[in-house]
Amino acid sequence: DGRMLVVELAGRIRVLPPPYVQPDATPFLQLTNVGSAGVQQGIYDVALDPDFSTNHFYYAFYTLGSPNRDRLSRFTANSTNSGTVAGSEVVLYQDPQDASAEHHGGAIAFGNDGKLYFTTGEHFNAGDAQLLTSPRGKIHRINKDGTIPADNPFRDGNGPNVDSIWAYGLRNPFRAYYDAPTGRLYVGDVGGNDYSTAKEEINLGVAGANYGWPNSEGPCSSPCTSPIYSYPHNGRDASVTGGFVYRGTQFPAAYQGSYFF
Repeated sequence: DGRMLVVELAGRIRVLPPPYVQPDATPFLQLTNVGSAGVQQGIYDVALDPDFSTNHFYYAFYTLGSPNRDRLSRFTANSTNSGTVAGSEVVLYQDPQDASAEHHGGAIAFGNDGKLYFTTGEHFNAGDAQLLTSPRGKIHRINKDGTIPADNPFRDGNGPNVDSIWAYGLRNPFRAYYDAPTGRLYVGDVGGNDYSTAKEEINLGVAGANYGWPNSEGPCSSPCTSPIYSYPHNGRDASVTGGFVYRGTQFPAAYQGSYFF
């Protein structure tokens, strides 16, 4: 309806009505049991259900305070879409291990297939990104109710794989964007800490892809899936921040369909 939702890391979602200079006094969501270790624990992203206008469902990825675990939950907005119904949280995913201070991933996006895609970081355990038995360092794909689609590429039922995994081999993909007109999922992945070799990446989310971390960064050889764009990390305290595809009309036509990050 033209209002903007703004996520604050410390566990709050604010509503900004036009012209977006002052948030409403009452938060849309205020989490109380939220992680605070380091500088990266908290709430990372929010996404509205494709049927939000009728079901009032929305989704948030955050680090729980106690137990200290990453979590994806569904919440229900109130009848005026000005706040959240108390006690409406439904947990759809929770990491089975305690969280690191950093590298949580946490991006959420709905695909044209109606599935919910979300990313996870490897929590500074780089090897987990290559393990199909670990949920970390991955793109996941689930149904809106948290169940697993039958056509997920690594689903093995009672086998050892984490069935929700859609793609793997990522370090800290904390921003992703789904471009509905093209059906492309853009994922930004942060480079490693060896600054002489580290590469920042923009990856396309593709079923079954392995993006190579920690075995490679930047362009890689098959069966590794290369990023569509990468650039040198070039020193410390630098990070790609995944952006969006511009589909508006108020800026020059050359911007139309371009990915900004």
